[in-house]
Amino acid sequence: MAGRLAENPDESIAETVRELTAHDEETAPGVSGAAARDGVRGAARGGALHGVLSPTFEVAYRGLGLDQREAFRRLGLVAGPDFTAAALAALLDRTQDEARDCLEGLRQAYLVQDAAPGRYRMHDLLREFARGRALVEDADSDLQAAQRRLLAAYLAGARTAGEALGAPARPRAAGNTPESPEPGADGTPGHGPDKGADARAAGLAWFEAERRNLVAAVHRAARLGLHRTCWELADALFDFQRLRRYGEDNVAVLQAGLRAARAEEDWAAAAVMLHDLAVAHVELDRSLQAVGYGEDARRGFRAVDPPDRHGEAATLGTLADVHAALGRYPTAIDLARRALDAHRALDAHRDLGDDGGVAQAHDTLARAHLGLSDHERALDHADQALAIRRRIGDLPGVAGTLLTLARVHRRWGNVRDAILHALEALYIRQEESDQLGAAQALTLLARTHSSLGQRDLAMRDAEQALRTYRALGARHGEARALTTLGMLTCDAARFAEAFTYCGDALRLHRDVGDRHGEAETLAQIGVVHLRLGRHREAREHLLLALEVRREIGDRHGEANDLEHLSVVMRRLGRPQEAFVLGLEALDLWHRLGARGRLAGTLGSIARTYLRLGLPEDAERAAQQALGIRRGVGDRHGLGVGTDTLAMVLRRSGRPRDALRVGLDALRLVCEAGDRYAEGTALVHLAAVHLDLGRAADALETGRRALDLAAELGDAREQAYALHVMARASQLLGEHARAAAHFGAEIAIRRDMDDHPGRREALRMQGASYRALGDADSAADCARRVRALDKWLESDRSLDM
Repeated sequence: MAGRLAENPDESIAETVRELTAHDEETAPGVSGAAARDGVRGAARGGALHGVLSPTFEVAYRGLGLDQREAFRRLGLVAGPDFTAAALAALLDRTQDEARDCLEGLRQAYLVQDAAPGRYRMHDLLREFARGRALVEDADSDLQAAQRRLLAAYLAGARTAGEALGAPARPRAAGNTPESPEPGADGTPGHGPDKGADARAAGLAWFEAERRNLVAAVHRAARLGLHRTCWELADALFDFQRLRRYGEDNVAVLQAGLRAARAEEDWAAAAVMLHDLAVAHVELDRSLQAVGYGEDARRGFRAVDPPDRHGEAATLGTLADVHAALGRYPTAIDLARRALDAHRALDAHRDLGDDGGVAQAHDTLARAHLGLSDHERALDHADQALAIRRRIGDLPGVAGTLLTLARVHRRWGNVRDAILHALEALYIRQEESDQLGAAQALTLLARTHSSLGQRDLAMRDAEQALRTYRALGARHGEARALTTLGMLTCDAARFAEAFTYCGDALRLHRDVGDRHGEAETLAQIGVVHLRLGRHREAREHLLLALEVRREIGDRHGEANDLEHLSVVMRRLGRPQEAFVLGLEALDLWHRLGARGRLAGTLGSIARTYLRLGLPEDAERAAQQALGIRRGVGDRHGLGVGTDTLAMVLRRSGRPRDALRVGLDALRLVCEAGDRYAEGTALVHLAAVHLDLGRAADALETGRRALDLAAELGDAREQAYALHVMARASQLLGEHARAAAHFGAEIAIRRDMDDHPGRREALRMQGASYRALGDADSAADCARRVRALDKWLESDRSLDM
């Protein structure tokens, strides 16, 4: 080794050490390659190699100047993977310029290497040698003083960078409370977007570069018994790690900080660590652990002398958030109101007021009331939260409340407002480099775009959100994105994919304890079964979802499930039960003030009236639904509602009126840009042409519907279009073409498990074969119809 370096003086010592380490791992006797890699014998090999290299290191070390030797020994104390001149300056208690000179000398001697601009690293064996020399040549007191200075420098840097982040106010450990920023000219705090953009970017960059060193520093402080420094570092690092979603590291350093605070019997600091641990576990979707830490924090803030009322109020707000996420809305409302009362009481003392805490309580109340479908109260609380957060310049909070408002407006049927709020939230979160927040906005946008019929855009948003959630390990968000993709693929008639997405989502929702998400996913699985004609399975899943909705008080979800159950019972041939369920859903939508959903349920009831043989009532319900949609300005719903009216008129035996209304419906859905609704409207128009005896027009319109459905991948509408085209071909006497169309329809309905639809297509295909004189094919169709009749009869008996 020494000879090699003597012959090649320009060769890096660290690089040579790495090569020899690799060679040693490969040739160590009795050690397999796998064992060498997993480090089973790493310590022994490292010690042996160190013994071989120590004389060489000694020669290199003796060639240094005195200042450089001291710098080399101090670098052995660095806990993190790399270091800067500032870190060495703290270790040496000298200026950064002097530290840079020493580092340049060490770099020229190949004892340190460049890791990045302004950053250096040292091989582990060299670091071990440096620590050994320090133990021999330096006093313990000097080494401890050097480590204290380094940890103090890290703490000071973290505090400075943390202040620049402009994070929302929270309980802070003593000594870590940031100074209030100077207000702007308009009275907004100095951490608003205009004043601190550059400082915030610099703070984020510093944290990102030093994060691993800071995490290592927390654990080094704990090992050295520097308890106060340990929990102060954990506290100073919290906001950055929360922002950038370093959840596991956040939990690890906070737990170290909690142990340190308890060891020092600083119960105020321990309460802060407990509160921050609750928040960190929320970020990791560990809601039950978050509740435990939150309750311990609340007791801790109340137990200190004097009681920390601000900390207790903040913890009440955090606990309210957790319970809202778990779907425990009444509990969340109770805790959020208590938090709001506590913050208002503190506001009487201007030095203790926390506008951010007030805004958080209002936002939580908005989300909890939305979960209970109390839209007016939800909107009122969200508006109050948004006004406060805009006034204090809390951009992350503004984005969160904008998403809450978007959800309220979407539930209320104000889709345009929902999209505007969600887009603004997405822009803010992208500007803030908040990946998780951006994914949440994309998930909501996906659902909202879907309700407008913009399913391609919705799919892109949902897939991007899913990738982000998985990269961040955010299981709650991942489950919600998977459910969204299940909805979108179901709408696109990609039912196998929908089942896969929903199955994965259901497991995740149950793992994280999200009852609301569990109910939503169960209901969506029921809808997929409904689309496939599996009515018994659809009813089973919808009833399970309904049970959870009623348990958690989700009236909006309850109404949605009742509406779908009404459709299931209608398709099972039980229109009376379908009518009762539809009325229950209608009553709930009326009480919730959800006029858009009220109109949708009226349209469904119109179809049930037809099954009951009440065409006048069906037309009246369809007209009422249409009037509501006009009143709320629902352009998308207006086209769908007009198409429903056209279908009712056709089934009522008024094909000419149905044609006029159907053409109007087609125009409206095209203007709204809903291509899926356009395909449905084309199918209905083709059926109207068929009723009027216009077989050629029916064939042409059906072909347009088929092409559009095939382009969109909508198998259900493809089957309907083929059915109309086959019947039109029969009227034209083109029975060979009719049989081919029926054959294509039968294949699609078989893949969809739509047995009633397949039976009807087989029956009519048999008629075409008979017209063609193909008795064998006709007999085969009849045989398959009888087999399906037996299947459907057994299916109906099971349903009973």
